[in-house]
Amino acid sequence: MLQNIIYTLELVITNDMKSYIFGGIDIGSNAMRLLITQVFKYKGRTKFRKISYTRFPIRLGLDVFERGTISPKKKEQLLKALQAYKLLLDTHEVDDYRACATSAMRDAKNGAAIIETIKTETGINLETISGEEEANIIYSQHLVNKLGKKQNCIYIDVGGGSTDISIFADHKKIISKSFKIGTIRMKLNSIDQQEWLDMETWLKEMRKQYKFKYCIGTGGNINKVAKLLKHKEHSNHFFYLKDILHLQEKLEDMTNDERIIKYRLKPDRSDVITHAIDIYTSIMKNTDIEEIHIPKIGLADGMIRQMYLDKKAANLVS
Repeated sequence: MLQNIIYTLELVITNDMKSYIFGGIDIGSNAMRLLITQVFKYKGRTKFRKISYTRFPIRLGLDVFERGTISPKKKEQLLKALQAYKLLLDTHEVDDYRACATSAMRDAKNGAAIIETIKTETGINLETISGEEEANIIYSQHLVNKLGKKQNCIYIDVGGGSTDISIFADHKKIISKSFKIGTIRMKLNSIDQQEWLDMETWLKEMRKQYKFKYCIGTGGNINKVAKLLKHKEHSNHFFYLKDILHLQEKLEDMTNDERIIKYRLKPDRSDVITHAIDIYTSIMKNTDIEEIHIPKIGLADGMIRQMYLDKKAANLVS
């Protein structure tokens, strides 16, 4: 009862303030997501409050990384989900929204035709973005600054179709690289071994040039790892490599059904989470990193923050 009263008071206070509502649609290789967030000022600080989150495990990558195209069935599912997303955006009366698709849509031979159909049938202008642009959207300068750490670090985002890595030194991005290594590709056993070797070689070269103290990890799977290891959290959402490896051992000893029951994982998470851990831990081992910061953000969060900052720079919002 008390929680309901507090929540009601919070809504009244927020509604009295000038606020804006933004939406972000992220169509990944494993799942698609709609995030709707309210942005407002409180005590001089900008606050971002999630008001709606809808996830659908469409798994476009299962089609694209095996056959090169998106099947008619997946196309129909995608259209239906986006029609629902558009209704939610309209219902919440968003001030603006953005829709982005990543690796699977980039690689699909019929991707461009499907994007045209989406525009015609839903009114949503879907953009395909590169791995580097995806990393730039998710990462915002405040992440490293907020941590108050001046050491060099690596930013890692692992998706169903690609792994995007950025190198930061003295709070400045030095270089970014995208590799066709992702959880859905691993599930399908469709990763060229040379891609692994190229990533390891590049990481070792970066390690020689920069001494890394930690990394930042984003993506649905590493966010779930953080949740499963919450009792191991030791400072500001940092986690040790050894604890992640220990969790990996436990997960690998279980069937998918056991993971779903014991850890309450979604079916489309339970069959790829160990692949994701393989990628993150491989990167950490190749760069001698023992700690990872997991801020629990994703592409949709980055899109919303970027839209707000762009409008603020143009004096369209306060």
